[in-house]
Amino acid sequence: MICGQCGDLLMKKPLINSRRIFGIIAALAFLAPLFITIVFVIKDFSREKLQNNYESVVLLSIGK
Repeated sequence: MICGQCGDLLMKKPLINSRRIFGIIAALAFLAPLFITIVFVIKDFSREKLQNNYESVVLLSIGK
């Protein structure tokens, strides 16, 4: 391939090289615990919300 502006030969670079692979692995190593924590917090919140609704109904029916 030749550059359209200056006429120099262009070299084709690989899309994925070892530096990018290492960067992706490093980024995932730091971000994976964050994503896992968010998933567990959302699951815990949804379970807790359902349990609280049943407990509040029982407490209201006993209190009368």
